[in-house]
Amino acid sequence: MMKRVSNDCDIRSDGGSSVSWNVMDDIDSFVDDEEFSNEELVKWIRMLQEEVRHLDNMNEVMKKEVDELKVRVETASTDIIGRSQKSVEVDGHTYRMINTFVVNKVFLLKKFVSSQQQLDDFTSDNSLGKIVMDKMGVEIPDRLPYWSAYKEIAADAIANRRTTITNDMKKVVMSKL
Repeated sequence: MMKRVSNDCDIRSDGGSSVSWNVMDDIDSFVDDEEFSNEELVKWIRMLQEEVRHLDNMNEVMKKEVDELKVRVETASTDIIGRSQKSVEVDGHTYRMINTFVVNKVFLLKKFVSSQQQLDDFTSDNSLGKIVMDKMGVEIPDRLPYWSAYKEIAADAIANRRTTITNDMKKVVMSKL
């Protein structure tokens, strides 16, 4: 049977912990108890000290990992913010590619852009912006400035295609009258 030894555990400001044993009081209490020999008590205390060392080592490893993750997140955030602040010039070739793609492929799925919020969205799975940028191979950190430059072109392409189809339907109806 194991008895629990009373101890004081202090947590240091750096996140580590130190265990200070009031060894003499604990030993005296076990000496009075006939269930434990001094040898068993010493083994048990050494085992507990080894466990504390092991936990302190694990704590140090975890602190290093957290520090590395903080650096990576900070670097990634800085990169994304930096890329999002650059402006993208609209060029004719990309304009034609987006227009053709939206008219021929996207229009089959999305016939209306009903709000500015819907047009601005480029992160949702079925958003116009995500569909276009996935097709164009735009990297995630570059998507904000890219979509800001080209979103009106995509919306205009959908509206123009819808208008063309409506006018063609009117011609067919009017020719039958």
